Amino acid sequence: MANQNPDHQARIYAYELSSTASEFGIKRTDWDFGLVLTDEKVRLEKDYYPVVSLPISPGTADVILKAARAVLKSADIEVPVFKLPAGSHLKAVCYLVAFNRAMQKH
Repeated sequence: MANQNPDHQARIYAYELSSTASEFGIKRTDWDFGLVLTDEKVRLEKDYYPVVSLPISPGTADVILKAARAVLKSADIEVPVFKLPAGSHLKAVCYLVAFNRAMQKH
């Protein structure tokens, strides 16, 4: 999916978020977002359920975030970058993840 058009990726991601939110009763404003590498994504998936993720090329992150905000009709989506090592943004595939801190696994 990382090679698709950023607008298309954003629409797919928004659809997955919407479906997951409906299934689990999560409000649109209850999602926490992050831009992470594989290790952090795996950790989040171990700690939280559900986690919605989208593999993206680092160069398209800004475009995808802008498109996702438009599709979700939410300009206030903040996406912190978790633990990206120096220089990793130049070569690594990142993930845009969404999770709900209130839905931590026990």
